[in-house]
Amino acid sequence: MSIKGKVAIVSGSSSGTGVGGEIAKLLGSRGCNVVVNYATNKAGAEEAVARLQGGRWRCLCVQGRRVK
Repeated sequence: MSIKGKVAIVSGSSSGTGVGGEIAKLLGSRGCNVVVNYATNKAGAEEAVARLQGGRWRCLCVQGRRVK
């Protein structure tokens, strides 16, 4: 299955050191465009996007909050 050009929303990738960050890198390396979802760590999400921007894919960060 090809994921090139598809879009993936990855939660938990704003820390850059956890499983979410590794998944975002893997998806991006396979040509998938990545949305880094964060709840509170905007700076971490922006750093994750900056790290991923060097590839051949698009990447952006979006805040998602829990609705009560």
